Amino acid sequence: MPAHPTLYLKRNLFQKYGHYALNLGTAADYDLILRFFYTHKVKAQYLPLLMVKMRMGGVSNKSYKSLYHAFINDYKALINNQLPNPLLILLLKKLSKIKQFFN
Repeated sequence: MPAHPTLYLKRNLFQKYGHYALNLGTAADYDLILRFFYTHKVKAQYLPLLMVKMRMGGVSNKSYKSLYHAFINDYKALINNQLPNPLLILLLKKLSKIKQFFN
């Protein structure tokens, strides 16, 4: 899954597959990435460059309440894009972020 600040997309993809689902709050970018790359199988080009250094903090993880809302909205994004086993995917997503606390 690409980090959202490093993702560059062509305008025609938005016209063809839709825009950000703003009703999903902080998961709007997650939904867009799932829709483009998993649902519609858009091809991507990987650039092995360090372009952005993401840091801890932000709207989605500033409090327990915001973590809960982020979890719910991520779940909705997975359901909207019909990915199998959404709870397992979310668990693995959260587990993959643990290493951020030790860097």
